[in-house]
Amino acid sequence: MGAPESIALPTDVPPGEMIDISVNFIAPEKIGVYESIWLLQSPEGVIFGVGSSANQPVWTKVRVILQSQGITHTAPVPLGTSTFSPTPPISQEIAYDFAGDACQAQWVNNDSLLPCPGLDGGLSGSVLPVNQAIMENGNAFQLPALLMLPPSSVIGNIQGTYPEYEVQAGDHLQATVGCEEDALPCSVLFQVAYQNSLGVIKDLWSIGEFYDGQLFNLDLDLAPLAGERVKFILRVSSIGNPEGDRALWVAPRIVRLPVPGNTPEVIIPATPTGTPFIASSTPMIPPTALPITATPTQMAESGNQGSQSLFQRIIEMLISFFNMIFGN
Repeated sequence: MGAPESIALPTDVPPGEMIDISVNFIAPEKIGVYESIWLLQSPEGVIFGVGSSANQPVWTKVRVILQSQGITHTAPVPLGTSTFSPTPPISQEIAYDFAGDACQAQWVNNDSLLPCPGLDGGLSGSVLPVNQAIMENGNAFQLPALLMLPPSSVIGNIQGTYPEYEVQAGDHLQATVGCEEDALPCSVLFQVAYQNSLGVIKDLWSIGEFYDGQLFNLDLDLAPLAGERVKFILRVSSIGNPEGDRALWVAPRIVRLPVPGNTPEVIIPATPTGTPFIASSTPMIPPTALPITATPTQMAESGNQGSQSLFQRIIEMLISFFNMIFGN
């Protein structure tokens, strides 16, 4: 799309600092969807990306439509992991439910407060908590969701600022995002941000979405915010004409996943008895998985030798047990 093959960063960027980089594109004349995918390169020539594993590209998606509808484009920079999936992620422990607590948030459009729930079709924009969602690919989810309709203005923007939440280790912000079924003109930018204790608003993640039959699953690791009290912000902005924009957040929530390294403590008595005792916060295997029964050969052995054989077998079974649990 007319962009150069590479663009040099204008200055050195130390860890933790940010700069803006501009890339000029020329939208193709033919109607369709186009993508431009970019990666980073070190002075030594090492290629890398963004995200927790430093392997995700930065990308821009451009949609060319009929001239009567105008030309719209998106330029998202996903800071978390965003992958395609036909169903929302399933997790065990839900720490916070953005859809269920939607009306505890403060909702605003470009310049004024909005009621919650709002009215479908209002010119000022609205948010509607719903219990089911039919997405642009036809999938129907029987899950709590947020239907967000940006206001009919040049800058169509709607956002909700949620009550203060203390982020814990293992917290992930998850959701499935996309346009609603039959919302053909839909072209929006989904964003997640947060407000810290000083009132400063910082962006966490964003992605452009339009009516192309695809959904995106967000799984944003909140580990960098662990221990902080923040106010999360869910935002949808129109890209181009806001008419017909109907954006869905399906099952937006914070889930708490196990933190690697937090394994249950295992205690072995110094002097084993007839049946070894294993203390654990959760049962690992049924007790019957560790039979401690002397064989006829062992029973025939005499005195101290038989005792040592039984003791040795207990030790061997304990070693085998822990190898099974933790690997060799």
